[in-house]
Amino acid sequence: MSKPKLLVVDDEEAIRNQMGWALNDEYEVLFAEDRASAVARMRTERPELVALDLGLPPAPRDAEEGLKTLNALLAIDRLAKVVVITGNHDRANALRAVEQGAFDFFSKPADLQEVRVVLKRALRLSQLERENHALRRQLAGHGFDEIMGESLPMQTVFATIRKVATTDASVLVMGESGTGKELVAKAI
Repeated sequence: MSKPKLLVVDDEEAIRNQMGWALNDEYEVLFAEDRASAVARMRTERPELVALDLGLPPAPRDAEEGLKTLNALLAIDRLAKVVVITGNHDRANALRAVEQGAFDFFSKPADLQEVRVVLKRALRLSQLERENHALRRQLAGHGFDEIMGESLPMQTVFATIRKVATTDASVLVMGESGTGKELVAKAI
């Protein structure tokens, strides 16, 4: 089984090397040093996880380029989990990153044990979300049990079944004879 991919985006080569060395056993570690290379790697490699420094060129002392990079990466893959690791001690920017979709954040120097734990949690969540999306796509064109149909009215019936099946509410199924009321009741 192949290792999950982790993209490390940092303008400091020493940090990239340290992260690669520390996480190489658990992940296929990919590297980028700026927004352009990070976007290119995201498009070609589709990593599940990203460790992103907010201080990137051309303005490494400012978080704006990192935040733009975060948005660009999530635009490519909304299910990717981005952990912000920044030397910028401004918590407001780290919180802005989380508000914009980052999974979590750390300040440099980051404790690698903590990073491992957060990456493991992020990976598990990413895997669950991807599985959920795959199952939803698979179910989107299919019916329940013996009910089949792809027409818009049948998709509405399926959506209603999914909605009420998770509740404790009583449901009255109505329709003409032979329309499949028993099958709908069984699906619920």
